[in-house]
Amino acid sequence: TAKSDKADIRKGMELGADDYLTKPFDDTELLYAIEARLRKNDSRQKVYNATADGLDAFIDDARQALQLKDLCKDKRTKTFKKKAEIYAEGDTPTHVYFLKSGTVKEFKAHAEGKELITSLYKDGDFFGFEAVLENGFYQESAIAMTDCEIVSITRSDFLTLIYKHRDVSGGFIALLCHKTTEREKQLVNLAYSSVRQRTAEALLKLVHLHGDTDRIEISRDDLSKIAGTATES
Repeated sequence: TAKSDKADIRKGMELGADDYLTKPFDDTELLYAIEARLRKNDSRQKVYNATADGLDAFIDDARQALQLKDLCKDKRTKTFKKKAEIYAEGDTPTHVYFLKSGTVKEFKAHAEGKELITSLYKDGDFFGFEAVLENGFYQESAIAMTDCEIVSITRSDFLTLIYKHRDVSGGFIALLCHKTTEREKQLVNLAYSSVRQRTAEALLKLVHLHGDTDRIEISRDDLSKIAGTATES
């Protein structure tokens, strides 16, 4: 195009253009632009494993796509002992977490001191990102149920990946939708299901959490908090 002013280029990009070439240009420049678009398309279709290696591969690709060499340079892996607090309800979120190994529970505390476990996480799960996206405070507390290895990503790096890397943000959106569905299902169960049925569904959650195993270890207290009933029940 002959419209080469900065305002014209900005308008073109805002209208949805993937690239913008101005006259004069040669065939090499055109081919480079096409190749760059094809690489971005390949990146969007690439599937990353829900492992620490898969996360590293995703971040490496994001660094190249965004041309940000220092992206996630502050990413850290930390060990949390069983019953260690990761964050508390009401805290300001500074990181998003990826569970490398172990299990984590997220729960809400009632004014009378009772607790309801709202989410269970296993290796390969992200958690703690809702408060970052909402620009608010943590609505639940998170505690390690077993010894855990957890990768922490700073708030600013996570927002960069979400809002500046549109080709991979769909995976995060799908994760959010899945989690919302799980929460709605839990609320319905608490309102209408019997204690026996809620306990059975809590056990099925634990089977999914622990995978193939002949033994599930959980305290009666935690099981009651997942089912939303008293320990005596």
